Amino acid sequence: MRLLLLTGWLLILFTGAYAQAPQASFEKANQYYQQKKYDTAARLYQQLINQGYQEAALYYNAGNAYFKSNRIGPAIYSFEKASHLDPGNEVIRHNLQLAYQKVVDNPEQIPPIVFLQWEKNVIHLFSPNGWALGCFIFCWLLMLMAGLWMWRGPLSRRGKWGLYAACVCFLLFLAGSIAAFREANKHDQAIVMAGTTAIKTAPDENSADLTTFHEGAKVILLNNNAPGWTKVDLGNGKTGWISQKDIKVL
Repeated sequence: MRLLLLTGWLLILFTGAYAQAPQASFEKANQYYQQKKYDTAARLYQQLINQGYQEAALYYNAGNAYFKSNRIGPAIYSFEKASHLDPGNEVIRHNLQLAYQKVVDNPEQIPPIVFLQWEKNVIHLFSPNGWALGCFIFCWLLMLMAGLWMWRGPLSRRGKWGLYAACVCFLLFLAGSIAAFREANKHDQAIVMAGTTAIKTAPDENSADLTTFHEGAKVILLNNNAPGWTKVDLGNGKTGWISQKDIKVL
C-alpha cells in the first residue's frame, strides 16, 4: 500500500514538473525578448514549436522575435500559423500585414469569391474544437429529446419545435466541424524561406526562369508530383515550379 502511494506521488510530481517545463521555457524566451535578445528568444520559441506545441500565443511571439531579427520568412510563417489558430485576433493580423510589407515581391493575389470568403468567415466563428463541442452537445440534446418522445409519448408543440431546432443545430455544427477539420488540415500554401528562389518553367534546375521570389512571399501549391519540386499558382493565371527546399508549407 505504501509502495502504491509512493508511486502515485512520484507520478504526480513528475507530471507536474513535465507540465512546468514548457511554461518555464516560454517565460524564459519572453525574458530574452524583453532583453532584446531576439535571436535567442526565437530559437527557444521554435524549440517549443518543434516539440509539438501549437498555440497562437507561441507562434505570435515567435513571429515577433523573428521579425525583430529581420528574418521575414520565419516571421510571416509564424504569424500565419498564429492567425490560423486565432483567426479573429486583429493584433496578429496587423503584425502579419506589417511583415508582408517587408517582402520585396509577392505574387498578385486574386480577390476571393464573395461566397467563399463568407464561408471562410463562418468557419472561423469557432475553432475546430468549438465546432466539435457544439456538435457533441446538440447530438446528446437531440438524443435526449428523442428518448423522451419515445418514452413519454408525443411531445407538446413547443417540445417538437425544440426537437426540430436541436436537429438543425446539430446538422449545422456537424457541417461546421467537417469544414473546420478540412480547413485545419489543408496545406495548399507555403512561405518562401530562401533569400531568393527562382520559379522555373519545369521541375528542372536547367529550365528557364519565369520569375524570382524573395523571402516571405506566399505561394499557392498545386501539386508535388515531381521529386523535390512543387507546382505553384503565381496568382496571375500562370503556373511554375519551385524547389521544395526553398519553401515551408503552412
